[in-house]
Amino acid sequence: KAAARIIKGVKNNEKIVIFGHDDVDGITSTYLLFDYLTRLGSYSHYYFIPNRLTDNHGIKETFVEKVNENNYSLVVTVDGGVSSIEGVNKLNELGCDVIVTDHHLIPSSLPSAYAIVNPKREDCLYPDKMLAGVGIVYFLLATISELVSTPLPDKYLFWTAVGTIADKAPLVAVNRIMCKIVFENWQQMIDRPLSLWSSTIPRQSADYFKKNYYISNMAKLLSSGREANGENKALYFLLSPDYKQREIVSDLIKRRFDYENNISYVRHIFSKKHPSADDLYYIYFDDKDEIPYGLMGWASSYFCYLYKIPVIIMKKKGDTVVGEGKSPYSLDLVEALNYCSSVLSQYGGHSRAAGFVTKKENIDAFRKLFAGYTEKEKNNIVAGKVLNIDLEVEKEEIKNLRNKITKFAPFGEEANMPVFLVRDATIKEDLPGALIYVEETLDIEDKYDVVFTYRCDGKIAVIDARPSS
Repeated sequence: KAAARIIKGVKNNEKIVIFGHDDVDGITSTYLLFDYLTRLGSYSHYYFIPNRLTDNHGIKETFVEKVNENNYSLVVTVDGGVSSIEGVNKLNELGCDVIVTDHHLIPSSLPSAYAIVNPKREDCLYPDKMLAGVGIVYFLLATISELVSTPLPDKYLFWTAVGTIADKAPLVAVNRIMCKIVFENWQQMIDRPLSLWSSTIPRQSADYFKKNYYISNMAKLLSSGREANGENKALYFLLSPDYKQREIVSDLIKRRFDYENNISYVRHIFSKKHPSADDLYYIYFDDKDEIPYGLMGWASSYFCYLYKIPVIIMKKKGDTVVGEGKSPYSLDLVEALNYCSSVLSQYGGHSRAAGFVTKKENIDAFRKLFAGYTEKEKNNIVAGKVLNIDLEVEKEEIKNLRNKITKFAPFGEEANMPVFLVRDATIKEDLPGALIYVEETLDIEDKYDVVFTYRCDGKIAVIDARPSS
């Protein structure tokens, strides 16, 4: 139904606008749909991507006014919209059809859209429920492609992999198949803008880690494009001609450099503000306005990774308070927020990453409710802190280990990088160049029983170490 309506819109030269989301999943989703509409012959399609640093999530009045002013007759949302009941109603009142494509959890009531494409719908028979937003757009375009006999370019699968990996969608089932195809057919998947961004594109024969690290850096670049008034510089980069792209990518790289500097600053802020080993959760309210909005998600991810507990970072935004949280596998964050819903104005997301809006006077009540929910889930959270080791290896095996594990790639959510134990090892000699992710200070020349894994770039990461007995 959604595919047929989009085809009709192109044939009738309707003004179509894509309502995106400003993360990598949303950017790649918007790019694929925008590019394919161009291929179909549309010359009246546009995009609008709210800036999460200044705009609240979902279809808001600003976008409704934009639709009204420009007489758009079809809105297609990507990576969002399934909770925008009021926004969709207002668009309908303007005589505008709305197609929602989304992968977030289905709320109790759905918006009155022309079509809602989301595999998490109860009446959806598609067996894989954990597609990223860009995966849903890819299959929507595949349906259109079948109806109009206009094939999809190979590069679309590359960008689907970028958005899927960046959004931490589980790398199982169809997500895994799509990403594996990209890694195994790398050269034919490469899109033109990539060569303008970097001259160091891994070759077809390059190992998995080099390709994965490249995708990781590409995703970081795309996350730096936020602008005002529905614009996004990362998307503009992907859609622009060559002479423009060189200029735009320089600005995106500079923004990314500034972002990394801000991360160092936030790390410093939190050097003495962190959970204890026995805590079941960590909530931090930034009442001094020290953490940039764009780093709230990073800060919550950082502590969640280190302490294996759900983490919420909150701060004021105008008259409201916004929160971003991350959670380990041991707790469903959306279920936790649902438990706290009586004091939340809005919330949504995934089981491991979610956000919400509330009022400042509700912060204490939220803390109590969240504490109550984590206490209820205490056994699961405590069990989730246990570090599971996949294999004990000898010191002499480490030098060949990196190449061996690539046979099991790609790695990601629910397809985790293996965790190894080596006994009586020194980091200096047996794990040279390893990055240390433990709170304790380790002497790289002393002997430890070391637990380690590999990062996305193939470097060894020490995640636990105990003095050898």
